[in-house]
Amino acid sequence: MSVQTDQLDDLGRNLGEAIAETPEYEAFEEAKSDVEADDAVQSQIAAFHAVRDEYMQARQAGEASQELVREVQSAQKELHAMPKMATYLDAQEALQGRLESINEAISEPLAVDFGGEDDEVETELEVVESEQETLYIEATPQMTMNQQW
Repeated sequence: MSVQTDQLDDLGRNLGEAIAETPEYEAFEEAKSDVEADDAVQSQIAAFHAVRDEYMQARQAGEASQELVREVQSAQKELHAMPKMATYLDAQEALQGRLESINEAISEPLAVDFGGEDDEVETELEVVESEQETLYIEATPQMTMNQQW
């Protein structure tokens, strides 16, 4: 490794350590721990995953119904209404915003945007619209890292 590469690696590690000390990251980690430790939230997550998986299988078989979509929506709404899960989702959004601004700061002098909206990134996201709200059935690659939820 060259000296410059070593310096860049050190800067990257320092940046990671600095991010870990931000209020957004600390709030996210705390909320994540709270969700992981709460049996009721974990039970609701499992229930949501079961209904979502049932929908996905039905969709692949061409047998998905609006009633099943409503069941997934209901399970998701119940999960997101749980105070600890709502706090987790808010913390996750805040952290993602912070990381996006850091990415922009890094990319700006390079005139490169590796994570910007201009890039066409394939996602595994299906949007199902019903009469009342939009339901996101599958996750984007970024959200897939959080599939435990």
